This record gives sequence, structure tokens and C-alpha cells, in this order.
Amino acid sequence: MSTIIAKEKIIIRPPESEAAVQVQRTLSKQRTVGSYYLSDKLKEVALFLNDFSGTFILDLGISYLRCRDAYETLISDCSVLYRKNLEPLKDAMTKLEYASHEKPDSLLSAIDPPKPCGVNNKYLKFSGNTTAI
Repeated sequence: MSTIIAKEKIIIRPPESEAAVQVQRTLSKQRTVGSYYLSDKLKEVALFLNDFSGTFILDLGISYLRCRDAYETLISDCSVLYRKNLEPLKDAMTKLEYASHEKPDSLLSAIDPPKPCGVNNKYLKFSGNTTAI
């Protein structure tokens, strides 16, 4: 993953390498990304993220709305290329859609602040710990 700072937001871009795509298509073991490459932007990211302190909010409702069209296209056009035909993604999208209509408060969580990690702090790591708000 790479991190891009663009004005008032940080963009986290997924890997696009053939190796990463091939792993997602063929391996039976689930894989997740646990940290994001910062390059030499640690000071800029720290400034943007309030020196990695305070309360960080994950709003899955907004994330769902912004990504829904892209995921639906991926599912309809490319699911046969992936292991399990993207069934876990389809299931997650169904659950997010239901929650966005029936339980919108459940889509808002506080997350632990991200932390720099790795050699020379070139990566940003999210712990995955969440607390319902």
C-alpha cells in the first residue's frame, strides 16, 4: 500500500503489482494488509494525523457509499477471476447495505490511533482495535 497526501486528505492506495493480484486470485490462505507505506512523508502524515493522538473515527457508512459502485463493478465484471468468486466481498457489501439502512449507528466506530512502524518508521500501522460509539 502507498500513502499519498493530497491537500486536506490522505489517500491510501492498494497495491497494483501482478504479484499481489496473483496472490489474491490463487492462494487459499486469506491475506490482509496491516501497514501502509509512507516513504519519506512521516512528518507530513504525523502533522495531518495530529501527531497520531486523539480520537480516530471509522465511518463505514461513508466508506460504503464512496466505494459501492467500484465494488459492484468488480463483483459483476471480475468475480470469476478470484478465489471464492468474491463471495466474502459480496457478503460484506450486503451486510453494510443492511446496516446503512437499519442500524446506521453501528457503522461508526472509534479506532486506535495509527502508529509509525518498521525501519525508519516508513510504514503506518493500524491496530484493528475498534470501539462502538
